[in-house]
Amino acid sequence: VGDEFTYTLTLSNESPTTATGVSVYDALPSGVSYISSTPSTGTYNSFTGLWTIGSLSGNSTASLAITVSLTTAGTITNIAQVSSEDQE
Repeated sequence: VGDEFTYTLTLSNESPTTATGVSVYDALPSGVSYISSTPSTGTYNSFTGLWTIGSLSGNSTASLAITVSLTTAGTITNIAQVSSEDQE
């Protein structure tokens, strides 16, 4: 408890075409406290858990680093969900 660590989310667009309307929902689980975030592109709202990327070029990646502090001992699971307007 009290230790800091970083979740790193990496999103890949393996299609040759640009994906649009891309976002990732990652509400932090209980047991951690938000400290900071660094997206490679777009913005992350720590209150809503929404990482808004917008467009992601074909054959490219984007990443989001979220630094948190552990507030509870035990196993903590973080789940993220990806959405896009034009998924293949």
